[in-house]
Amino acid sequence: MFKSLSSVLLSLFVVCLPLQAGPHVHVHGSASGSIVVGNDRIEIELRVPALSVVGFERAPSTQEETRLVQEAKVKLGQPVLFRFYEDGGWFKWNSDVEAELLESSVELHLDDHGHDHEEHAEFLIKKSYKVVFQTELEEIETSLFSRLLDLHDMCVDVITEASKAQYEFSNHKTKVTL
Repeated sequence: MFKSLSSVLLSLFVVCLPLQAGPHVHVHGSASGSIVVGNDRIEIELRVPALSVVGFERAPSTQEETRLVQEAKVKLGQPVLFRFYEDGGWFKWNSDVEAELLESSVELHLDDHGHDHEEHAEFLIKKSYKVVFQTELEEIETSLFSRLLDLHDMCVDVITEASKAQYEFSNHKTKVTL
């Protein structure tokens, strides 16, 4: 029992290490980023290794690879990557927060580390939503894992006016409660 618990805790530490180590460290299969929640806006910034999205980590070199990158940008630019829920009150289900996508960008960033000619690429996803809260934001759900089958986990800092906390999503846990 202790070994399995310590394995789980070690796995959680390793999963969240890229987020704590800095913005340019990435682990294949793991995304990281932040969600900033204001009175009437939600800003999202995520970094996903290109290997988890298109199957390679360099600039596209063929027409097929260029097509894969373009398709990935369209897929990741969809407004429904995240859904937001607010507290429904006593004995009520949480309800959808009305969220209007204001801005969305998806870019492929290349990073040549300079050693061993090793190149890393990642998709940078930025989204800005206008929201109308009736109560407090209670839950965040993502459909990113159903769109990216090689993505296994994601650590996200959620920053509100009252707090900052880190949450873990996975292909088995697509919704978190704040």
